[in-house]
Amino acid sequence: MKHFGLLFFGICFFLNISVFAQQEEKQFMDFSFITTDDSVHNLSDYSSKYVLLYFYNPECSECNDLKKKISKDEKINKLIEEKQLIVIALVPEVKKEYWQFFSNKIPKNWVNGWKEDDDIIIKKYLKKVPTLFLLDGQTRNIINRDFDHKILIELLK
Repeated sequence: MKHFGLLFFGICFFLNISVFAQQEEKQFMDFSFITTDDSVHNLSDYSSKYVLLYFYNPECSECNDLKKKISKDEKINKLIEEKQLIVIALVPEVKKEYWQFFSNKIPKNWVNGWKEDDDIIIKKYLKKVPTLFLLDGQTRNIINRDFDHKILIELLK
């Protein structure tokens, strides 16, 4: 019976740590980045109904598949055209020259951004690439994170 108590305590302790470790931000932090014309923007500059952050690596096949699905989707393109959705593509942890080399691979109706010091974003939000964050465009509250193209379509209904 003594071992059961210790086991129960250990499980409860682990669950509390797990819940604490999994607490996620409700609002995406504001941050600055540059675009291909070398102008500086902040996430808070974009105030459409939705903002989709797309973190990727240009040489990642899964990233490119996701980008292709999103960029070809008629509903998404209509929302972009109607200024209801802004897609911001960002490559984490790369030198500016690397980002510039692949910058022509991002759809023209997306914002193509690069952030020089992105350690805080990586530590706070990213576990892998590709990662999508759908944000409320007014508050930057995170509606959903780390999902696929099909879920994105459902969220935007």
